[in-house]
Amino acid sequence: MAGPIVPANQLPPPTFQQQGSVDWVQLSKSSLSLSIDIVGRLSKAGIDTLTVVIAQAICGPFTITGDTQRKIQSAIGKMKVRASYGEVLWFGLGIKSIVRSLMETEQGLLCIAISACLTLSYGEFFAAQTLRDMALLRAAPDELRPPLSQWTALIKVCAGTLTASDFPNIVEGFSRLWWDSVHRGKVAIMKGTTSPRALISALYAMANVSNGTIVSVTLAGGPDCAWLAALAEWLLCLRVEIVDTQGHHLYRNFDTTVRELAQVKTIRDSSSAMPGHLVDQAYLIPSGSPIWTIDRQKGYRLFLHGLSKWSTILEDAFGSSAEKIFSSALATALFYRMLSDS
Repeated sequence: MAGPIVPANQLPPPTFQQQGSVDWVQLSKSSLSLSIDIVGRLSKAGIDTLTVVIAQAICGPFTITGDTQRKIQSAIGKMKVRASYGEVLWFGLGIKSIVRSLMETEQGLLCIAISACLTLSYGEFFAAQTLRDMALLRAAPDELRPPLSQWTALIKVCAGTLTASDFPNIVEGFSRLWWDSVHRGKVAIMKGTTSPRALISALYAMANVSNGTIVSVTLAGGPDCAWLAALAEWLLCLRVEIVDTQGHHLYRNFDTTVRELAQVKTIRDSSSAMPGHLVDQAYLIPSGSPIWTIDRQKGYRLFLHGLSKWSTILEDAFGSSAEKIFSSALATALFYRMLSDS
């Protein structure tokens, strides 16, 4: 029976991770005992063993509950099995999949979840950049830090594993709070992504809340904050509050009558001027460029929000304009004909 790709006792001790640093010297001297089966799976996916070790190490500061672990496992359990040649042996639930082996450790589950959540709203390239920059921020030495191609291979393995979870719906719901008008739709507010560094700074701040290093964190900015708020709620099980720049309450997932405070407070479209009543740290996550100015050939990407239901996909994308476009039976018939032919 296949065990974890990297046994938990061969990763850096939790004391280093909780304090925001990894003992890379100790990690570099560690020896791994892996079965030929595991090495073969990694090789077919184009993933070096070191990449998996570093990926799990950079996820060390995040703490998740047993309920979150169950949610991740449940989402992966709903995936279908598809055989593959020259890829990962199996996509989805295959007993020999790399994802199955990563699930054997808590840090492996975190690696899957963070990678899958990133690809949902940002795509594989940005997600790989983010993992690479996480290793940089955690001060991984050059000789241990995998190249971008390795992070991309790992992202491809984990992508789509949380599609059946509630996370895509939560991202979509939070994203709607950033709409300028409910009648304009998603297309009207779509922008490029924030920088990976800005996203990572906020991610590790939330990680420090989850592990008890700090009490709370305040985030401010554009729609990328919707993704961060969704991750805080779904993955880290933190108390989340979203307000506008005037302090008006937009969303809260906890009961204020029992004197609970938000662990992650998100300010929608805030300026860089932070209010003076913050408990601990504040981070500004600037929005990317407008959609029509993005040059994908230069590596710029879109923030894709969450997933829409088929019944509302046109209204979500184009707002009330969709009602005008498809008001006639002929236009509706042509659209569905296009869908059926694609």
